[in-house]
Amino acid sequence: MEQSPRPKNLKYLQPLVGKLRSLPYSPTWPQIGDAWTKETAFLQQGTQSPSDVARALAAAINTVLQ
Repeated sequence: MEQSPRPKNLKYLQPLVGKLRSLPYSPTWPQIGDAWTKETAFLQQGTQSPSDVARALAAAINTVLQ
């Protein structure tokens, strides 16, 4: 923001700052991230359908949250 010349798109920053919010924090985020990586790998491999991956991911995350 202090560079010269100032970026032309700097005017868009101010309206966005007022809309920022932090994401909820859970101490289980690392485990949720691991589950996400594991389950979505099946999508990249093409070995499971998106609906199957979504169900497995929801089950894995629910297990972590309990």
